[in-house]
Amino acid sequence: MSDSNPSSGPARRLECTAAFLLLRLFLGLRTFLGGLQKFEAQGHYSRANYAANMGRMADYITTNSF
Repeated sequence: MSDSNPSSGPARRLECTAAFLLLRLFLGLRTFLGGLQKFEAQGHYSRANYAANMGRMADYITTNSF
């Protein structure tokens, strides 16, 4: 009889590695797109849009804080 467990071998380790890789890629893409969104206004991307968006965000945070 064999004491090896088929769910704990190299294949299982590869599945976990692939799952963590996909998770990291997904989270990285979400972070990148979230940052890119701050530069967008009406379909155009620029530093001026970033400054305007951050100004609105800062005003919202300061008016709604304790």
